[in-house]
Amino acid sequence: MVFDVIIGRSKQDVEKYGKEGTILVGKQYVKMGQTTSLSNPVYMDVAGSHVVFIVGKRGCFVGSTKIKLANGKNISLKELVEDYKNGKEHYCYTLKDGTIKKSKIINPFLTEKKAKVIKLIFSNNQEIICTPDHRFMLKNLSYKEAKDLERADILKSVTKENIYVIKKEMQTEKEDVYDFEVPNTHNFALDSGLIVHNSGKSYTMGAIAEGLSDLPSEIKQNLSIVLLDTMGIYWTMKYPNFQDAELVKQWGFETKPLDVKIYTPSGFFYQYKEEGIPTDFPFSLRPLDVNPQDWCTAFNLDPNSAEGVLITRAVQELSKSGQSYSMDELIQRVKQDKESDHITISIIVDQFEKAKGWEIFSKECAWYLARK
Repeated sequence: MVFDVIIGRSKQDVEKYGKEGTILVGKQYVKMGQTTSLSNPVYMDVAGSHVVFIVGKRGCFVGSTKIKLANGKNISLKELVEDYKNGKEHYCYTLKDGTIKKSKIINPFLTEKKAKVIKLIFSNNQEIICTPDHRFMLKNLSYKEAKDLERADILKSVTKENIYVIKKEMQTEKEDVYDFEVPNTHNFALDSGLIVHNSGKSYTMGAIAEGLSDLPSEIKQNLSIVLLDTMGIYWTMKYPNFQDAELVKQWGFETKPLDVKIYTPSGFFYQYKEEGIPTDFPFSLRPLDVNPQDWCTAFNLDPNSAEGVLITRAVQELSKSGQSYSMDELIQRVKQDKESDHITISIIVDQFEKAKGWEIFSKECAWYLARK
């Protein structure tokens, strides 16, 4: 029997308010025998205050794992991360509605240091090392975690071979592992042709954001929603989803644009405007408003290390007057430090130069400049 699941609402409130002030997040998987299907609608209460922790297994691959690119070449995950940092775009193969398509690769990054990994040896003599929970697509388009794969599981492949695992070996040595996002489809092809899941939580975040934006005005007027879109994918909510119109219709919705305002780092705002990339307002932070602990956290540095002490000394000295300062002034102060050695200074200068390249820092906040 199908029933509604409402997260964050007591039984008494459900009886009193029903689904009013809730948003649809998705549907619950229900398993009966060998059949798994989407059944119970899952709603989330947004009329009250909640802390929502969206989690999920993020299976990953070692850095040497190669991805099959749409240009016919292969690239390792580690190389992919470096290219992404340098602004180079890549496109991979992905499976959508049973058909092989091309999609942009988003946000490749190191997901975990020294993770437990498993080696899989396949019937085509290919070997893959990944976390035990990374999901592989089967020929029937369902997914199965690496540690649970058996000989009887025929894997989905862009090469149309019947590939299956012949041996699994848990590795004694831990490895750094990587992953990336594929918008909409959330799967990609390895150089071996196997289709695997990218395991991101973006879809759930998108469903929540859309639900909040689509609430009745009497509820929405009491809410303020800020979504930090580090992957640059949620701006698409400004436009109707014509690509998946039929699927949206099946879920009882209509394709329509949502009233969202996009804030872009001030250093990219005018460039985006010129290139026709959707954006509404610029934003920036003052270096003055970032304390030494925040900088150390951003750079993954120990505040008590030589580098952390240098950051603290430079920031505290520039902040004494209470006057705002630029990233260039902060970098110059680090270069002039008399108490640190050359290597420490070079490390911190490089870190601040990298932060400057984020284009989110300015001497005056962008919103303040706009208001003046």
